[in-house]
Amino acid sequence: MIGDEGTGFLTAMRTLDHTRVTIAAQAVGIAQGALTYAAAGRSERNDKDLTFFGAAAKCFASDVAMQATVDAVQVLGGYGYTREYPVERMMRDAKITQIYEGTNQVQRIVMARQLLAGIQSDL
Repeated sequence: MIGDEGTGFLTAMRTLDHTRVTIAAQAVGIAQGALTYAAAGRSERNDKDLTFFGAAAKCFASDVAMQATVDAVQVLGGYGYTREYPVERMMRDAKITQIYEGTNQVQRIVMARQLLAGIQSDL
């Protein structure tokens, strides 16, 4: 028996508090593998579709980072907006990733052109 009699539910809930953190880490790893690593492989090989995948990875990952940090600030309320908590800086850092190396609006244009070029070459 783990814990005292009658504390099984409480013990289970406290265990889940710790294991949920590992599930969050797993989800982050899966997200990285879905776009960033696919684009990185294309970069290493200098694949012909790197322009599309590079733009897509940058655009998607930076949008996700921005949304995650905005949500974190929102959850913390006014505290999240102060320099006392690191999410304030993280939100600023996430925002710049949507801007430099070509804004995400430009990345969407790049992706659209690549897709249209592929469609035209198929005709």
